[in-house]
Amino acid sequence: MNKRIGFIGLGIMGMPMARNLIKKGNAVTVFDLNQGAVDTLAAEGAAPAASGKEVAAASDVVITMLPKGEHVRAAVFGINGVMEAAHEGMIIIDMSSVSPVDSKQMATHAAEKGVHFLDAPVSGGEPKAIDGTLAIMVGGEAAVFEKVKGILHDLGTDIVLVGESGCGTTAKLANQIIVNLNIAAVSEALTLASKAGINIEKMYEAIRGGLAGSTVMDAKVPMILDRNFKAGGRVDINRKDLTNVMDTAHELAVPLPLSSQLLEIFHALKADGKDDLDHASIVHHYEKLANVEVTRGEIGMKSTQVAERLANLKALNRSDVQAKLENERQRFPHKIVVLDDDPTGVQTVHGVSVYTDWTKESIAQGFREDNRIFFLLTNSRGFTVKETTRVHQDIASRVQEVSEKQGMPYVLISRGDSTLRGHYPLETETLRATIEEQSNTTFDGEILMPFFKEGGRLTIDNVHFVQTGEELVPAGETEFANDRTFGFASSHLGEWIEEKTNGAYSKEETIYISLEDLRSANTTWVKDELMKARNFQKVVVNAVDYVDVEVFVTAFLQALKEGKTFLCRSASALTKVMGGIQDKLLLSREELITEDSEHGGLVVVGSHVQKTTDQLCALLDSGLVTGIEFDVHLVLDPAKFEQEIERVRTSCEKQIQAGQSVVFYTRRERLDLGDHREEEELQLSVKISDAVTSIVHDLRVRPNYIVAKGGITSSSIGTTGLSVKRAEVAGQIKPGIPVWKTGAESKFPAVAYVVFPGNVGTSDTLKDVVDVLEGK
Repeated sequence: MNKRIGFIGLGIMGMPMARNLIKKGNAVTVFDLNQGAVDTLAAEGAAPAASGKEVAAASDVVITMLPKGEHVRAAVFGINGVMEAAHEGMIIIDMSSVSPVDSKQMATHAAEKGVHFLDAPVSGGEPKAIDGTLAIMVGGEAAVFEKVKGILHDLGTDIVLVGESGCGTTAKLANQIIVNLNIAAVSEALTLASKAGINIEKMYEAIRGGLAGSTVMDAKVPMILDRNFKAGGRVDINRKDLTNVMDTAHELAVPLPLSSQLLEIFHALKADGKDDLDHASIVHHYEKLANVEVTRGEIGMKSTQVAERLANLKALNRSDVQAKLENERQRFPHKIVVLDDDPTGVQTVHGVSVYTDWTKESIAQGFREDNRIFFLLTNSRGFTVKETTRVHQDIASRVQEVSEKQGMPYVLISRGDSTLRGHYPLETETLRATIEEQSNTTFDGEILMPFFKEGGRLTIDNVHFVQTGEELVPAGETEFANDRTFGFASSHLGEWIEEKTNGAYSKEETIYISLEDLRSANTTWVKDELMKARNFQKVVVNAVDYVDVEVFVTAFLQALKEGKTFLCRSASALTKVMGGIQDKLLLSREELITEDSEHGGLVVVGSHVQKTTDQLCALLDSGLVTGIEFDVHLVLDPAKFEQEIERVRTSCEKQIQAGQSVVFYTRRERLDLGDHREEEELQLSVKISDAVTSIVHDLRVRPNYIVAKGGITSSSIGTTGLSVKRAEVAGQIKPGIPVWKTGAESKFPAVAYVVFPGNVGTSDTLKDVVDVLEGK
């Protein structure tokens, strides 16, 4: 008999499972707190519901697939939950991974109202959820199981009734022990082999067909070798499962020494900011202990090898290099226009203008300035693809029009993140297409230089590195590469270009300017390489010091004078050198706070990278500020979210008015809607950013200073919260951390506004910045 099926929980696993039920011709009603997920399945034939209660009213069988037992309880037994509309004889199938205690209790409560309850957790991860081949272990009454066996076969291939209520979840706990200990064993073995220096691929090939071989090994070893830790089975979910394992073991007085040790490893991964990675990242724990990295083939460049590599570079007389550059710059007529995807791009400059809009009037004013460089703050890293395209079309068109009207040529620099995140290649491709359509210009090439010395971002042998302490880590192996919107796998910039352009530009066709090329100081040779560029060919520039940038820019200006046309995609170092910005001492409190008051200062923390969280903890521990957490997860409930915004704002006002500096910070756990929802998550992040901005915009008390942590956060606060139209960059308060002086038009004129990037500094740098501002 056909059943009406309800499905609650449309995350990484739930979405493909519900989709398979629809494909099999079932009548499916769906609900999730994320309305975008509901809308997606509604477009594919599901009936949307606004609550568990609505699901129950339309269903004979209700399936739940949720992260934790508490979520299942709320969806089934809470307000507007399933039980409010459940009818006698209804069957609830909980396919979540919860504790056996939870399963038994929920089955008992459901039975009191004549509702049947099966616990039916699954194994196989997202890939098997997508292709409908999950293993499903069921606990409950045999007669009830027989009624829904056909539905379960729409979701999986191995379906077993293990026993009575709670037996399914107990079997899942056993499954999780085996899977995660297997991953740990594989990680331990790979770490040993890597430290020994053998070829890991050859070793894997040799042992996978023997007794050591397993499904787990075949699933996880390729991920580890590819350094691809995109979550199929997340660390935080598996840590929850191992916690349930240990709770159950304690209740039954069963010692589980290996599982208890593994749970500690999962806690360590959480502390390292790896909660949203796949549990194959257990290998990170072993790599950290052994100071080695598991990679394909022979082991890669170690930190000691990097040091040797840099030590062998030819030293240059920087004064001679700079004199040659200045000679080229004096005869260079172009205006340099920097499109900054967040306000942290001014982290190397001072005495330049930042325009927070891109009207024709602002662009024309920038062209009329005596400075050879000005910045347009697009904030596009917080935009959708559609918004980013429109903004860059508008800017390109207006810059070209103003350039023609004023008779002044220009160079466009698309300033992106030094850890390779952002809308690439969308932004430069849009600029290119718009300008070429509107003018006679044809771009020969695109310069890529993500080097940023102040942040420890170095490019060596075409591989981009991020410095962490004394270690240089390939960018593709950092937390930044796992960004849910702008993630990537490659650290070699030629491969990164190929990856991001989906093969439209290959690493073999890329022009590479090496460190040896630059340290030869033969700018004519470097210029000749640039002259070879055709058809928007990519040019990767290696750099480990500003002298490398200075040699390159000298050759670059020569190529431009000889008629070549380029767009640039760079971090902040290229903008400094192109603009001729000289070094300046770090700013003092006396330079920053010119209108001192009895009020406290305001620090706003929005960035979620691990470095920011570490810096926030250090600031809170210092006692310099009072902390107020902003629960941004309430964005899924508009009414509660508005109440939370009001609470945070009024709390900040009271502290500032009383002379106490305050930090309000977004809840540290990221709001994760699951895979394939990057656009939805970006849209929610914009709502959260708007809320953070509104708190500053609606403040009724002037802070003594303002610090904003994170690119999107600092941009929206500057442009909308403080209503800045044009600001002057005063300089840096710490290396790589710029300060704006706000204009007369802003909400708080002449306030010191510190634009603190999310990925810069040590764990103490935020505290040190506040130290300076507080005069401690």
